[in-house]
Amino acid sequence: MNIASGIVFQVLQSVLVVLIAPLMLGWVNQCRAWLQNKSGAGVWQPYQVLNKLFHKDAVLAHNASPLFRVTPYILFGCMWLAVGIVPVLATSLPFAPAADVIALVGLFALARVFISLAGMDVGTSFGTLGARRETLAGLSGLGDLILTCGSPQSRNMSLGIELGKGHSLKDVLAKRLSVTEGVYTAGALVEMAAARGIDVPIAQAVHAVISGLATVDEAIEALLARPLRAEV
Repeated sequence: MNIASGIVFQVLQSVLVVLIAPLMLGWVNQCRAWLQNKSGAGVWQPYQVLNKLFHKDAVLAHNASPLFRVTPYILFGCMWLAVGIVPVLATSLPFAPAADVIALVGLFALARVFISLAGMDVGTSFGTLGARRETLAGLSGLGDLILTCGSPQSRNMSLGIELGKGHSLKDVLAKRLSVTEGVYTAGALVEMAAARGIDVPIAQAVHAVISGLATVDEAIEALLARPLRAEV
């Protein structure tokens, strides 16, 4: 296939997938309705919905940032590019060299990141109506937190175990080839919290032990001696 015909087929494929995408969605929804013993809205329903939406004005929150406004275009571009690199009408298309699993996963991930950011951007309850627990857990680093707090293979947890055994921080770090990031981030966290007037007793206790200002027993005793009150 020469370059000219390849470009023609690439353009035709890109236009075709956009035109038949609502039909595929309508077919999937129709099959789902049949499985639930329902009649369904018909395979042409997505086209009717699109026609109605194109005649409506955009509804935006007053505090929506430019990120929220450009997200639909980014999502459309990611999906369009994803179907553009997958051969549908012909092979050896101009986008064919980029047709691999990594490229597709990257495009889908980019679209998911932007739709998650757009949902959180406006800061309203409507943005979280379609949220998933898995997305929140992934964005908040919950997996890393569980590993840090519950696995001896974690650099931070293993350091804490060695400090609890009475070893000095200098000796523990001297035996390590990797960086234990908690040694450096604990102090930075305490400084940032102090500058903003936020009380972080656990982080302060960790920083005190790491800095040699208190032993592990003294840090625990200071935490347990805190007066009973509501903690944020």
